[in-house]
Amino acid sequence: GSDRAYVFGTYILVTRRAYAELGGHKQVRSEIVEDAALARFAKSSGFSLRVERGIEFLATEWESEPKAIYHGLERVTSSSIKSFGLISILDAVLLFFVSLYPIVVVIAFLAVRPVGLLALIGFVASLANIAVFLSLASLELAGVGDKLLFSSLLYPLGTMIFISAIVTTSIK
Repeated sequence: GSDRAYVFGTYILVTRRAYAELGGHKQVRSEIVEDAALARFAKSSGFSLRVERGIEFLATEWESEPKAIYHGLERVTSSSIKSFGLISILDAVLLFFVSLYPIVVVIAFLAVRPVGLLALIGFVASLANIAVFLSLASLELAGVGDKLLFSSLLYPLGTMIFISAIVTTSIK
């Protein structure tokens, strides 16, 4: 089976027995993103993994300084980028076309008002795409107790920051 492991969050929880059998962090001491490396090692060693949302049980504090947040985002993306190089840049391009390009299409359509069925189809598809992204962002924010669901409107900014982190990490 694949040793690919998906981890997302501030920490991972593991039983003491599994951690001891894996040899702990000594096995991944050369990795920058040690929790993801430990999860991959655990999976390739036959342990089962699962993703849980624990927001009702635990809370963590994130950095508050923008530079530190961005550096953390680069660190987290670095292990994926290290493995895939140019494909990571292509992922950033894909992310742009899936999440930001529809906004460009809608703005251009409203500004230019082109005539034609293809332009109308592109406009409607872009509106649907934007609606899906806003809905998903709102649901995620509601899931973490965010009272300001209008902050889901900031998804284009978050996407630009994430794309930037992928590109800068790839360059580094």
